[in-house]
Formats: sequence, structure tokens, C-alpha cells
Amino acid sequence: DRASDATARGLSFFFEGGAKDEKLREPLRRFGYLLGRFVYLADALDDLESDLKKKRYNPYIIKYKLTRGSTAAEIAAAREKIRAQLRLCEAEAEKSYGELPLTVYKPILDNIVYMGLLHTAEKTAKERKKETKHD
Repeated sequence: DRASDATARGLSFFFEGGAKDEKLREPLRRFGYLLGRFVYLADALDDLESDLKKKRYNPYIIKYKLTRGSTAAEIAAAREKIRAQLRLCEAEAEKSYGELPLTVYKPILDNIVYMGLLHTAEKTAKERKKETKHD
């Protein structure tokens, strides 16, 4: 969570700043924070194997004590835990989003939030995993 905080706070500031109604500032700030957290963590999942290979920082490498010598099973187990964490983060963001009184572009935004977040993260991670196998 600490690793994602700067990105999450940045996005929360962006969303909060876009509020035209004072009552929407806090719900938008909360949604922006959760969305920023999700984006950071999904990107870390996407980069996991590449970061391991190139010895770059990745919060999941530290959290799950992965090394270049980690087995495929160890990495797969970490990925499953990470996906579970992303699902929780997505659920929190969806709940926060659901509290916003949106009318304009609501169907499009609903599709992005309710259908796109985790699907995109998992698809990207799977594609990245395939690329890493060929390196």
C-alpha cells in the first residue's frame, strides 16, 4: 500500500480538483485514490517478471520475497495473491464509484469501472507473461 500511495494521492488530487460541487469533492477524492492505487498495483503486476529479470524495483518482489531464482510455481502463487488483492481494490473502487451521482457519460463510465479495470489488468499481465517466456 505504501508503494502505491503517491500515485493514489496524485489521482485523488486530480479527481477532487475536478469537482464543481463541494459535496462531490470527498467522494471524487476517494474514488481517485482507489483508482490510482489500482492502476499502480496493476502496473506492478504487469511488470513483475520483467522487473525480476532486470533487477528493478517492484513492490511485489519485496512483498513476496521473489528473486531471479524463484520458481515458476512461486511466481504463479504470488500472482494469484496479487490478483486477489487487485480484486479487493477493484471492489473498493467500484463501491466508491457507485456513490457518485453521475448522469453524463454514466453508461460509458460504468463499462470502464465495472467491466474494464480488472479485465484489462489481467489481460495485460497474461500478455506480459507470454512475452517474458520468449525472452
